[in-house]
Amino acid sequence: MKINTNQIKYELDTAQYLLLYDVFSLKTTDERLPFGAKLIDELSSNKHIISIVFVSRKEYLLLLKKKEDNKQDLLMNIRKLKGGDKITLTEYFSGKANDYYLLQLLLNALGTRQTKFESYNNVTGHLYCFHPNWIKRNRSEIISIPTMDIRLTTGILTWNICTFNSMKYKNVMNFGKKNIYDFPQYTISANYSLRRKLNDDENKDAYIQRQIFSEKTSKTFLDISDEKSFEESKMGILSKMILLFNERYKGLAKIDFEQIEIASCIEYSSSREKRLLSERISKLLSKQKVILIDLVETEKSSRQCEQIVSVFKSTFGISVKKSKRLSKDAYNLRLIHNDEYYGNNFADPHDENLSNYTIQHITTDNLNENGSDSYIRAIAFNVAEELLIKEDIKNKYISIVDWTEYKFDCDLIFGIEHDVLSEYGQKKMKQFYFITIKPDGHFDICQQENTLFSSNEYHKYIKIFTSCTEESVKGIVKYDNNINIIHETGLHTVPNIFGIKEELVKGNNKLKNKTARDNYLSALLDVKTFKNNNSELYYFVGEMGAGINSTLSGVPIRKIETYENSILFFDKLLPLMGVTFVRNNQLTVIPFPFKYLREYISLQNSILG
Repeated sequence: MKINTNQIKYELDTAQYLLLYDVFSLKTTDERLPFGAKLIDELSSNKHIISIVFVSRKEYLLLLKKKEDNKQDLLMNIRKLKGGDKITLTEYFSGKANDYYLLQLLLNALGTRQTKFESYNNVTGHLYCFHPNWIKRNRSEIISIPTMDIRLTTGILTWNICTFNSMKYKNVMNFGKKNIYDFPQYTISANYSLRRKLNDDENKDAYIQRQIFSEKTSKTFLDISDEKSFEESKMGILSKMILLFNERYKGLAKIDFEQIEIASCIEYSSSREKRLLSERISKLLSKQKVILIDLVETEKSSRQCEQIVSVFKSTFGISVKKSKRLSKDAYNLRLIHNDEYYGNNFADPHDENLSNYTIQHITTDNLNENGSDSYIRAIAFNVAEELLIKEDIKNKYISIVDWTEYKFDCDLIFGIEHDVLSEYGQKKMKQFYFITIKPDGHFDICQQENTLFSSNEYHKYIKIFTSCTEESVKGIVKYDNNINIIHETGLHTVPNIFGIKEELVKGNNKLKNKTARDNYLSALLDVKTFKNNNSELYYFVGEMGAGINSTLSGVPIRKIETYENSILFFDKLLPLMGVTFVRNNQLTVIPFPFKYLREYISLQNSILG
């Protein structure tokens, strides 16, 4: 079985490129080019410049249609700029040209296309794509435009979300140390294209690429419901962009996805895993009473409490008793408001020292009033899982699964790095946490600091984190004197977007059966591994294949590295990601003992206040 990744393969006829275009490198001898993004937009207003690519603070690349006096004309305009005397302009084709930058220049040149169904914008040296239905409005007024910033200059195709928000909301934006007017402003034309705001646009609304406080823009990665839903998803837009690129530059350039051969796959069934988890939760909760405390005390919260009691009974067969106070001998549920409600006016229950209790909070504001049982049931599963993990940490024993079924014959040690603020809250300090799990499921957790006087066995593990030049280490695992390291890669899997598009255009909306999943969606499902040419192990964790939804999320690829002379054993740990209690009804992306470490850190922080 082969799947796509976002690492690209390409074709590029450089001789043809030279015949059609001029490419210039614009550099400064200063620390950075003057005016930053504003300069790019000023250059973009030159009708002869087709596209621009940002290389560094000191260098931009310019693409122009072939013309004998291009360089002379550019130099004349550059000299008019402030700081223009420190700028040099050289031809980029010197035998050292980076093909990915040449491809990005062609990609950005697609920014002239705007239609009813998609918009590609070459703004500030980037290609921003969006679907008109992404635009957020307040009646007829456009509030914000979420876009996909598509780049391939590293050989990896990325599609990060960038949002342009109306300047009318500047009071709730974060500008850091910069002045608001140091940022370039844009306006929107009738066909939804973005362009730099000019003096003649004084009466037009302005937009700026900054995020509004407390808002995080997200868009659906993939939607296979129907053709329209697919086109509005990230992968729908990406498929159109790639098809347009290959059509526009046919014979000159072509881009596609690299493929990898899957080495192993562990498939999971959503219904089966949920049933097994429900049975285990029921068994564990039956060993101790469960009480529910309503700290909101309104008519609405009273109804919500009745729903919670009812769902716990129907789902787990557990009778939840209402109470007025916490109990050390019970699993405690407390219904409270969210953080914003308490502010500086009320005592926040989150701030209490609850280290002697097994307790889980439920936020009334996040519950649907008179919500469906299925919604409350999902909340109940999450609450029960969190309760049991906290109880496990208190007892230093894994009970939420039967650890002995994994058949580990020696201790396993999992370690993570965590940033904490210094005593005065001014500087981030690194702390390191390790959980040692015995073959019978008992465990210990310890916290370590990186000091000059560290001499215990954990000091070697800490060095693994501190010696990495990039913060790519997600965690380390030690087993039988061997250490494996989990690294981020920046790679993602990509579904068969062209095949999906073709099926949906034909009206085939039934893409969730086994055959369709294998043909089009395998890159987003289950736990899979593969190896590269150097026999290095990579893995990714998607959704459970059986019983998938119509909307699916992107899947990152992680790499396993052996430390010093260790052997590779990570394939033995793959079943530790086949659990659904870390992410609600979804497989966990790293072995679940890391969840215990994160929960322990959270509990420690709440105790310290």
